[in-house]
Amino acid sequence: MLSARLTLMLPAVAAAALCWTSPAATESRPATTLADFQATDLENHARTAGELRSGPALLITLTGQDAAPDSDRWRMAVRACAPSADLHIVTVVAMHLSSLIPDALVFRSARNHAERERWSDVWMDRSGAVQRSLGLPDGDPVPYAMVLDARGNLSLTVHSTPDPASVQAVCGALRAAPAAPGAAENPPAVLNTPARIGY
Repeated sequence: MLSARLTLMLPAVAAAALCWTSPAATESRPATTLADFQATDLENHARTAGELRSGPALLITLTGQDAAPDSDRWRMAVRACAPSADLHIVTVVAMHLSSLIPDALVFRSARNHAERERWSDVWMDRSGAVQRSLGLPDGDPVPYAMVLDARGNLSLTVHSTPDPASVQAVCGALRAAPAAPGAAENPPAVLNTPARIGY
């Protein structure tokens, strides 16, 4: 499971070398459109945001180690309420790790704790570039669930653990995603729980 993968990987590998900025020190807000970004999956393939723009898709994005335990809970909860085979769920591990930590060690540790069949759906960026492109702070202890509709528009961002209300909001957004291009677009929503704030 991803939670076990990250929980075991980061303390052992990063230890004193993690370079995180406190979330309280940043004014970052989640993006309202999906910005271009590049990452590398656990099969060592280059991946880009453009691959997700055919939608529908869910990005479960982590910028802090403490968010890891909820990532698999998000994936399983959404699969249960939105079981479409067309739904692409990607976990984006977007953390700012010190250059003192070799890439090979980071990826080897992740693969050792990942289900082999999910390697292509776990995307990693250890430079901080992805979290900046998505407008997310360093070291956030809570994951972000980002819904892309069938046109590739970022229609909803939920900043929460996978509590029932948050899961219902995400699954509702996925079910409401238009099946074909050309439909009228709605502005994206951003939810923070337990206090929900729309931007």
